[in-house]
Amino acid sequence: MPYTDDFAARALESRGDRDGAIAEYERRLDPEKTEFSLVHPFSRLRLARLYEKKGKLRAAVKQYEQVLEVWKEADRGLTEVEEARRRLAALRAR
Repeated sequence: MPYTDDFAARALESRGDRDGAIAEYERRLDPEKTEFSLVHPFSRLRLARLYEKKGKLRAAVKQYEQVLEVWKEADRGLTEVEEARRRLAALRAR
């Protein structure tokens, strides 16, 4: 994913504006609001992390599930895939 794709969301998060970052990622994931029909899994992974930090656990679970659906054939040991699996398992255990 080009580093500029989610620059605004990452900038908002780095400034401490989690709500703004969440809104930006949600906008990016809505094909009716952007010209993109494909979403890079990193955007969903980053959104899931933000949801988790905000305490929106159901929303985080949904994003982790979608990430893992896209990456279901991914090689074992990929950092992002393993993180998504670990976080999803932890959230389901709650």
